[in-house]
Amino acid sequence: AYVDLRMLRGILLPLLLVFLIIVNMYVWQRFDIDYIRILSVNDPALSWPRLRPAVADNPAAHGSDNWALKPPASVGRLVSLLSVLWVIAVGIVVYTRELMAPDSVAWYACLLLWLIVLAILCCPFRILFRRSRLWLCYSLLRVMTAPFHRVHFVDSWIADQLTSLALMLLDFEYTVCLMVKDVWLGGYLDRNDVCLSPTLGIRQVLQLLPSWFRFFQCLRAYRDTRQTTNLLNAGKYFSSLPVVVAASLVAKAQQQDKQYHSLGIFYIWLCLGLVHAIYVFAWDVIMDWGLFRAQNVHPGLRPVLLYGPRRLYYGAIVADLFLRFAWTMKMSLSVSVWFGSDMLLLVLAVGEVFRRFMWNFIRLEHEQVKHLEALDMSLPNAELSQSFSSAVTAGSCQSGSESAEGGERADDLESSVSSLDRQL
Repeated sequence: AYVDLRMLRGILLPLLLVFLIIVNMYVWQRFDIDYIRILSVNDPALSWPRLRPAVADNPAAHGSDNWALKPPASVGRLVSLLSVLWVIAVGIVVYTRELMAPDSVAWYACLLLWLIVLAILCCPFRILFRRSRLWLCYSLLRVMTAPFHRVHFVDSWIADQLTSLALMLLDFEYTVCLMVKDVWLGGYLDRNDVCLSPTLGIRQVLQLLPSWFRFFQCLRAYRDTRQTTNLLNAGKYFSSLPVVVAASLVAKAQQQDKQYHSLGIFYIWLCLGLVHAIYVFAWDVIMDWGLFRAQNVHPGLRPVLLYGPRRLYYGAIVADLFLRFAWTMKMSLSVSVWFGSDMLLLVLAVGEVFRRFMWNFIRLEHEQVKHLEALDMSLPNAELSQSFSSAVTAGSCQSGSESAEGGERADDLESSVSSLDRQL
């Protein structure tokens, strides 16, 4: 059963994340957060090379066929199609198990699902949102080649999404390895399956890939800007390396039937994991969300809140803290049984996807707030600047009131910005 789970959850996780990003887009539209500008969707330099002339000549026409500018419901149709295929694959697996058919039947169904998803993503024909798929493929290419070009916000944002899908890469590797070893080469799958072995190092490299993409992005950003915050951010992603190495040593001890929780490496892994969790949580809240700012009307938050009641932000902080430390469940729930359990890994992976979903909301809101603050600072007329600051403060104070409507506050803020632009 766990073999089937490993082959199916790798597709489930990205589908769930894309669906939640669609929900993100609905909310961003509702609160007038300009995610199209923030994610540089219409930037010709960040488009597929063959599409650049069309983007430069007519950005609006290009944008109408881009994934971010289309209504989220349109993007949802493609996600729904892939979700139906995933459900069909689950049905085939369950049905073959009931009939006690050979394992290879269920495994071929899972492999076919992976191939269909990859074929749709790489399809060169003008179907199924071709420009959207080209935009995504080119964005992924930019993520993987980060040290060789300037890093934009959208590049780091997509790489951050990938860090929440590390288990997807491991499951894809497991699917390929399983089909080669146990089906095409006639191997035998036992509890010491080589496809899960920590000794080869392949799984550790795949698990670290998204974090290393972000690590190199941070180094390139430091080279371009010379801001020390980029080095601190790089250190955050580098801190995942010793955690993964120590975890692989613990898993190796487990495979050798040793009492690994009594070994020194177990406590080293525990300490490294705690340091990494504290590091990333602090960065989430302080740097990515811009919270815990001093001298503001919202204790522990920031002066301008676009989404509404303060309790939403406090709840997000608590949820992020819980999900960043959720990996400790591997120890608290009967260590000898749960450590490395596939079902627990699925629960933790789904929790990480929802954490990223929540992170996206406040991350882009923070970028929008920084844009408004930069606009305020760039106003040449002191009276206009004071008028804009008053509008922002009024919207911020109203956001603390539970009786006010969040959408109306965001509309008032956007109207203030538009009117000031016209005056300028």
